[in-house]
Amino acid sequence: MAEKIHLKILVPEGIKYEEDVSQVILPGEAGEFSVVKKHISMITPLKIGQIEIVSGEESRKLMAAAGGISRVEPEYITLILRAAEFEDEIDVNRAEAAKKRAEKRLNSDKKEIDYNRAERALRRAVNRLNVAK
Repeated sequence: MAEKIHLKILVPEGIKYEEDVSQVILPGEAGEFSVVKKHISMITPLKIGQIEIVSGEESRKLMAAAGGISRVEPEYITLILRAAEFEDEIDVNRAEAAKKRAEKRLNSDKKEIDYNRAERALRRAVNRLNVAK
């Protein structure tokens, strides 16, 4: 059995998840990376993407994350996320509506549209839909 590393996930509302896990796969700004016990210490930003939490041979949880930062130490990892939802918490209808709103804004000819904000909203919505599937 794999050694466990302590994982704590924080969101603005408080502690979202805290458990000893075998592995965490994260969406780093420079690419996806995996963390296990005795990983080298580091702090790195996380982009909008999927987090995979592995608790054992068969136990996996998926989470949609809206970006944030990770602090990795050999014995623990702390994620501070802007927002996070486990796959079974995602409201698919709400995510679909958010996707359509973002696409509509991006396709608009209006000068006052904040395209970076609309693009991030679209990426968050698509990520939530991918994790929910």
